[in-house]
Amino acid sequence: MRSVRVELKQGLLESLPDPDAHVDLDAACTDAVAAIEAVHPMGWVEGGQFGRFLARRLDPGVSPRAALAELWIADLYLVCAVINGIRPALLAFDRVLLRDVSPALRSIAGTQSNIDETLQLVREKLLVPVDGTLRLDSYSGHGPLGGWLRVSALRVAISEKRRARPELSPDEDLEAILDLAPNAEIKVLAREASHDLRAALGTAIAAQPPRIRAVLRMYYVAHHGVEDIGRVYNVHASTVSRWLAKARADILAQTRDHLVARLQTSQIDSLLGHAASLEISIESLLRSQPASA
Repeated sequence: MRSVRVELKQGLLESLPDPDAHVDLDAACTDAVAAIEAVHPMGWVEGGQFGRFLARRLDPGVSPRAALAELWIADLYLVCAVINGIRPALLAFDRVLLRDVSPALRSIAGTQSNIDETLQLVREKLLVPVDGTLRLDSYSGHGPLGGWLRVSALRVAISEKRRARPELSPDEDLEAILDLAPNAEIKVLAREASHDLRAALGTAIAAQPPRIRAVLRMYYVAHHGVEDIGRVYNVHASTVSRWLAKARADILAQTRDHLVARLQTSQIDSLLGHAASLEISIESLLRSQPASA
């Protein structure tokens, strides 16, 4: 473990501009190795290589130790190994798809054959190189990989549904998303509240500052990665990730406030309790609004 920790630290230092970055990095690297070993074999990726991979995702505005603490290290290690073509890692990645993504597709994709087809499309979009780059490399590690994959898969599923039914209205689109609710009672509420939820989400999105609305549109509608958006605004990708996380939290809180005022129901938190559904709902709304909205 010590040799891997040393290699990881060296890989990080090679890519960090701050000469004082080594301060407190030993403990952070020890924690990172322990997080990986709890889930995956350490032999998939050499420590220095993973350190350089991690460094690209660290916010230079905070200490490396604090920046590392923000990341889902074990998930990033798996992604790094998949990008480097490690077959056992690819098998582990497929297990994450089946465990975390497949159940979320059931209400939208329907049959098992449609679910399997959607998973295959997701796999192709993430793992087939475009201009020498894998889409999977855009995973920033600022949230669990399973949640990131669910959002990607739901986007694909809804896109396929639109392709099959071009007449699909925004309300029907949102209803399909709400159908991801975990039980029959919440599904009934979701259908009854779909108009109110759409209105509340729209109001919450409109209340965001103009720059954040532009970032949301770039991320959710144009599907630009956080690194691409960071280049537009001359900030680090992790800064964009924080903007998005804060915007999602603000939109969720404001949406809840609007729904409490309209619906007066204790089930609102259950209705809003699925981050993937919320993200796809935001995407659906932004797509249906004019760019100036």
